Amino acid sequence: MRRRALWCLTLTGLLGLVAWVAPASALVVQITSSVAANTSWGPSGSGAAIQGDVFWVRNTISVNGGVTLTLYPGTVVKFDPCVVLYVSGSLQANGQGGNQIQLTSIRDDTQGGDTNGDGNNTVPAPSDWGGITIASMTPDSSRFVFCNVGFAGCYQRGALQFLSGISGAVTDCTIRRSYTGLECQGNSSPVLVGTSIQTSTLTPIIVDFTSTPAISNLAFSGGDNGYDAFGLRGGTLNTTATLTKRGATVGVNPISNVTYVLLNSLTINSPGSLTISPGVVIKPLGQGLYVNGGGNLTMNGTVTDTVTVTSINDDNFGQPRDTNNNGSITHPGPGDWDRIVFAQGATGSLQYCRLKFGTNYGNYGLVDMTNQSIGISNTLLSDAAHGVVVHGTGSPPLNTVAINNMTSTPILMSVSATPIFTGITFQTNKITALGIIGEQIGVNSHLTQRTIAGFADITYYLMNGMLEMLNPAVLTIDPGVVLKFQLDGSGLIIDGGLIANGNVSNPIVFTSERDDLWGNPGDTNGDGSSTAPATADWVYIHFTSTAVNAQCQMSY
Repeated sequence: MRRRALWCLTLTGLLGLVAWVAPASALVVQITSSVAANTSWGPSGSGAAIQGDVFWVRNTISVNGGVTLTLYPGTVVKFDPCVVLYVSGSLQANGQGGNQIQLTSIRDDTQGGDTNGDGNNTVPAPSDWGGITIASMTPDSSRFVFCNVGFAGCYQRGALQFLSGISGAVTDCTIRRSYTGLECQGNSSPVLVGTSIQTSTLTPIIVDFTSTPAISNLAFSGGDNGYDAFGLRGGTLNTTATLTKRGATVGVNPISNVTYVLLNSLTINSPGSLTISPGVVIKPLGQGLYVNGGGNLTMNGTVTDTVTVTSINDDNFGQPRDTNNNGSITHPGPGDWDRIVFAQGATGSLQYCRLKFGTNYGNYGLVDMTNQSIGISNTLLSDAAHGVVVHGTGSPPLNTVAINNMTSTPILMSVSATPIFTGITFQTNKITALGIIGEQIGVNSHLTQRTIAGFADITYYLMNGMLEMLNPAVLTIDPGVVLKFQLDGSGLIIDGGLIANGNVSNPIVFTSERDDLWGNPGDTNGDGSSTAPATADWVYIHFTSTAVNAQCQMSY
């Protein structure tokens, strides 16, 4: 009967090694302690300080600060479940074309044999072990050359993870069947050359908006990743960042502008600023972009290179088109992602953009702004609840904007808002009107006759509850204005004042959304003649005890 070799060695201060009887005469070195002094691992006969057929890492360890661990060509390192190698010093893993370094799961019997001696009881799978975290560039930037990394990503992390501020290099490597192949955090800037990332559970790479990997001859497998795209982490941005086009070969197709998938919402805080370059395509996984006071979001495409934010199910845009690799099983629809929000004090610009399939919540729009005048021009907004929502006293200029296929009004605004409309078009929206938000208003406001999208004196539509003019705020409504009310719960409460003085030829009309006799277009809710207006369609105009008599006038 063939005996298995026994390896037993103790190296104080370097790493912990324990005895193990390995299968098929393999020489297995078990690793249980951190690397505390410069050393090298390699196969038998390699000349490395420590030699073995397999190095078995049993628990999470570190390459300590100021220390270098060198892996010789042909080294096989296997990791127990969810174990992480944390590099606070330097890792030099320099394999060769015909003699790669193997970094893999303890369940992987194709490299170094059945190290854990369980036969076929276990098979390797994505996220078996944690991965390798590069946290330092001293004494030297870590390098991976001709390495084969497999089955990593436990805790939903990258097989190779570069922390903020870290560079390093990954050259001529293969990373396969991991949660994600490479993870670039913060302002990390690894150099990625000639590397292939295959069959990732999520995306082949995850980057922060601030990370700047240098990419050359990068390849993704096609059709077998969770998403054939660059993953964007999201989170919070407090610095300046630019999201540019990035390229890779996906399958056999070289693509200069691979789609981004937004994995988590991004919040831009002061003094953070994000510029999205022309041509970039982002598909959020139900997420949004939020710009707080002092933050900036600039999305300025060009006439030939539009910035696109659309559904993960939208196969009409991005490269490759079918980002989620499900063919025609799913179709995009309103509510597939959230929205872009500009809070008070934020800045930004949207030019030559395409925003599709965002929020379907009745209070929100694809673009939301509060007390802001963010310009939007030469842009398509489609397939959501509203195209633009303007809260407060904002006066955003909207120039050459197409708003299509909204499940409510194309535009929703506070009665105090004064957007500037030029060259606007509407198409196939459920409610063709300017939406007015039911809310409390504390400033004087004015509803004037407006011509927009070819509709002279377009109808106003009060929705989402009661509009209450707080004392002493006055709402003035010009002659000829038609204000229709959403069914079941909308109306006016006047604590301050209402001046609604029409005239014989231009009366002011308050009526139900079902009333097709008034307004432009008359059939505001687009239901044809299927419904007729009725008593109690809306609530009332109520003057409270605090209303100022001199400021309460209704005629014609």
